[in-house]
Amino acid sequence: MFTRSQTARSRIAGLWSYLTEPQSASSAPLEEVLRVLEEAKQLGFLGPGPVVRHVERSLPFLDLFPRECSTALDLGSGGGVPGLILAALTPHLSWHLLEGGTTRSAFLERSVKLLYMSQRVVVVGERAEVAARTPLRGTFDVVTARSFAAPGVTAECGAPFLRLGGQLIVAEPPCGDPLRWPETGLSELGLSPGRAVQKPYAFQVLHQTQPCPERYPRRNGIPSKRPLF
Repeated sequence: MFTRSQTARSRIAGLWSYLTEPQSASSAPLEEVLRVLEEAKQLGFLGPGPVVRHVERSLPFLDLFPRECSTALDLGSGGGVPGLILAALTPHLSWHLLEGGTTRSAFLERSVKLLYMSQRVVVVGERAEVAARTPLRGTFDVVTARSFAAPGVTAECGAPFLRLGGQLIVAEPPCGDPLRWPETGLSELGLSPGRAVQKPYAFQVLHQTQPCPERYPRRNGIPSKRPLF
């Protein structure tokens, strides 16, 4: 008999092979990615349970990526979910993994080297409020976020990195509610609500339809203390 984690691992292995087949020579092997995630779990950067579940829940991000996409940034990459996983699956994209924690960013640096992705994956060891005031501002086609912060904080920290026409893709709690993303609050950041996905996992897509005003993000900690919505 197979356990649930073994069944999930087998299913993900097949899907991983299918997704990476066109670019297999430049894609990170699933087993190497799982080893990196196991280390993240041991270090306390990921919660309990099989690490293959983190891969399973990260894959649907790719279905929401725009057809024309060359640059992506992951907010609060922490133990590598979803940014490291998505970067391993998309060797045609340039990635920035944003992580303000010193220990976690050092782990990400090591992991990127272990997976031979240093030429196209950059770890940014800085808070979003600071990094958004650098040349990274307004340069990304996609920004991803999972368990980063409340909706108002995620939107304020993500929008400044997007180019006009870019997308912020957020993993939502089960049965995510689009009402968590009010149009009035989003418009303050130049965002508008897009597709809301409920199954198999919940996601919310936001579109950068206007330039994000220069006053955002506010200084360190303020987005969390006084969220826009």
